Formats: sequence, structure tokens, C-alpha cells
Amino acid sequence: MWLGLWLVTLAGAQPTVPLRTVSAVRSLPPAQAAQNLPVALHGVITYFDAALFSYFIQDETCGIYLYFPNSQTQPNLAPGQVVDLTGHASPGEYAPVVQVDQVTVVGLTNLPVAKPVVYEDLATGLEDSQWVEVTGLVRSCVKSPASGFYEIEISTGGGRLQLFSRTIPVGMPAELVDGTVRVRGVCTTQFNHHRQLFSIHLMVPRAEDLQILARPVVNLAAIPVQSASSLLQFTSQANLGHRVKVVGKVIYFFPGQELYLQEESHGLLIQTTSTNSLAIGAMVEAVGFVGKGEYTPLLQDAEVRSLQAAAPLIPEHINPDQA
Repeated sequence: MWLGLWLVTLAGAQPTVPLRTVSAVRSLPPAQAAQNLPVALHGVITYFDAALFSYFIQDETCGIYLYFPNSQTQPNLAPGQVVDLTGHASPGEYAPVVQVDQVTVVGLTNLPVAKPVVYEDLATGLEDSQWVEVTGLVRSCVKSPASGFYEIEISTGGGRLQLFSRTIPVGMPAELVDGTVRVRGVCTTQFNHHRQLFSIHLMVPRAEDLQILARPVVNLAAIPVQSASSLLQFTSQANLGHRVKVVGKVIYFFPGQELYLQEESHGLLIQTTSTNSLAIGAMVEAVGFVGKGEYTPLLQDAEVRSLQAAAPLIPEHINPDQA
């Protein structure tokens, strides 16, 4: 009787030996991670930026997010610093995290070799908090006035991925668009209150982690004009996936979102963040990336430039059956 109670007590007691690898913490089910289990880790900081609330460490097993409950005592760490830290496991809001009690810098080293991944790998959520490498085509690049970060969107594999970086390897953001880049960074996730993944990002810690593999055509005038009807048709040219140029008259414009362009008998949806004043009937050129609409091609992430002043539009008369 007493022996049975003693065994039950031992089985239900929390371990006093701390978890010493990141993989041991990440493998905890949410209920067990909520038991405040002690953690003692030795690893390298892969990303650390208070502005984006992003703090990550990686050891020889994998990477994990660090949570500092007291912002007043939060250290100022940097990528490449080797640290010893103690704390407790926490279930986090998506994957397990480490709530840090104390951290000590014990050295400096190179960041780990980044794991090559494609978009489909990141979309699973398994690469959350991991130091990874992707290659893609830059679709847009803007500097956020609020944060000071460059927000870069790339197309890679089967989807689009947003990067955050304090620096870019060119003088102006527009010089990066349509270039092919190799990026190393920490994969971060956005999720809802049901611990369900709905967005992924890459946090780029250093200038050398964003490399240009193929420079874009910066002179937009050098891009030849295509007809709207030729988009998405077979071509033997090697510029598939890069920007194209179309010319036509504006028949509808919603500043900052989209415009519709009429080219002879073809209409085309242009998705653009441009807020420049464009009058209905103005002749414009649009340079952007071809995408697949629900029924016809469209242009995404487009830059729009006015060519001629507005002229009267002559609508085509149709009946309901033709519509």
C-alpha cells in the first residue's frame, strides 16, 4: 500500500534535472510544456531584435524562440554570440518556447550552416524558429517608416514569403525588385488563438545573409511591350517569371490597390500599390509580374507610369447574353 503510493508520487513529480537541448523542449506536448519544466541551454543567438519582439537561439539540435518575461532586465544580445541560459519551458502560442530566467554570453562564433528549404517546407510550420536558407525572385521591396526595416517579398517554390531586413545590398529598394536572391534567416510564424499557422516570415539578421544571385533589369524602358492577349502563352524566351510591360488606357482605378487597363479588345487587371493620380482614359504603361486570375491573366506588384493625357472612352455596346 505505502509502496504503491510512493511510486505514484515519484511518477507524478516534476523532474529536477533540466532539459538541456532545444529538441527536448520542442518535442514537449503543450500540456507538458505548461508544467514549468526547468531548462538549461548552451547555444548561439541566431536573431535578436527588440523592435520586432524576435529572439532566437539554436543549439546542435535545432532552434527555438526565447521569451523574456521582464523587459526591464532583457539583455542586448546579437547574432553569433554563444550563450548559456536557464529558464523554463512554456507551450508558447504555436510551438514550445523557453521563458528565460538568466542568460550569460560565453563566446562568439559563426552562425550555424543554414538548412536549405523551399516554400512547401516552411508552410508546414515544422521550420518555425529554425535557421534556414531559401532562394527566390524579389517581387517587392519597401522600407517601413515605422520600424525602419526593409520588407521584402519573394516568390519561391509554391508561394510568396516576406523577409524583414535592416539592410539591403543595393542603394534603392527598386533596384532589388525582379532580382534573384539567396536569403538566410530565422523562420518565424504568425498564428491564431487556436495555435493554427496562417503566415510565415524570414528574419534576416545580417547584411551578408541577403545575397543577389542575378541582378534585375533596372531600366524599365528596356523591357519590351507585350500585348495583354500574349500573357501566359508559350514562349521560348528565358525571362519566364520576370516582369513584363503592357500599355493601354485606364478604364478603372482604385488608388493603392488596382486598376483596369484596356488594350484594344482586351482588358487587364493591374494590382499596384501606386497612389499616383491616374485619370480615366489616360494612356499608361504597367510593368509587373504575370499572375493567374480566376479566368484571365493579371499583373501583380506593378509599377504604373502615365504616357498620355486622358482621352474620351468609347464603350462597347453589348447585350446581357454577350456579357
